[in-house]
Amino acid sequence: MPDRPGPPPLRPDAAFGFAGGVYWFDGIFEGPAGDAADLREQIPRLAALGLATADVEIEAGRFSLLAADHRRPIEGDAGLELEELRDALEALLRSSPRPQDCESTIRLTEVGAGRARETLFAVHGGVVQRLSRERPLRPEDGRRALAQPPGGPRPEVSGRRRLLIGGALVVAALVFGWQAGLLDALLAPAAKELTVDPGDFAGLLELEIEAQPLAYGFVIRRGPAFPATPAEARSAREQAVDLISAKAITIAAEGDLVYVLIVDQEGRTIGGRGLSLRPLLEGEMAEVRGSLPARRGARELRLALDLGSGHKGM
Repeated sequence: MPDRPGPPPLRPDAAFGFAGGVYWFDGIFEGPAGDAADLREQIPRLAALGLATADVEIEAGRFSLLAADHRRPIEGDAGLELEELRDALEALLRSSPRPQDCESTIRLTEVGAGRARETLFAVHGGVVQRLSRERPLRPEDGRRALAQPPGGPRPEVSGRRRLLIGGALVVAALVFGWQAGLLDALLAPAAKELTVDPGDFAGLLELEIEAQPLAYGFVIRRGPAFPATPAEARSAREQAVDLISAKAITIAAEGDLVYVLIVDQEGRTIGGRGLSLRPLLEGEMAEVRGSLPARRGARELRLALDLGSGHKGM
């Protein structure tokens, strides 16, 4: 069965025509504050790039910078200099005494001819990483693009108001996956790079990986030793070499829960979920489909009796 179409994948670089388009920022950059003068030295550079229009706010040993959210015209077909923006944020990050504790939900949206490019500037491992994706235009893009004149003034807000806005943006970023979960998926190996292991269900079940955007899709089907009748299940249990094998036979025969695990290079479980095998009882061609969020360090998808077992299949 062909893969279902999904949104374009995010990747470190993307390019298409932007001439005559507009761009805007949203999000917040915050972290432990060091020398206030060092922090404020970065603001003119960020302002020149359209990312900041106000001074950085420092309170209770932490700094926060709310992105300028008004729209500006794009001058040139290539769009903004993404690496220049990343370098400017990297300089801001380095002004903090603990860059590894800084957080960013800064996002740039560029709207061009029939397309949009979104770029996330996230802090990961103590450095600023940028990840972009192209996508079709949405109705909200048009509303945002027409909201105010390009380069128009941004209303001044109090420190408390800015903090509330920043908190709302962080919550929104979490909801829409722009935080660690999405970054984790963006940096994960592709589905085609993973191996599969039936684990505890060797011979009973077959596992196949399917590519999905930012996820590992999978299909579970009957294996050659799947017990199709109670008599076959009873006979298989009597011949089982150990209790684990007997339990796996029972789970398959009765359509109980099976667990699909994501395993890393060291054999550790870094993700997983349980699914009912009951659909497999409907016939030889039946399937169970599901997906797991892609994870950095993933090496294998494995079937198991529970989330904590994941015995390596022979």
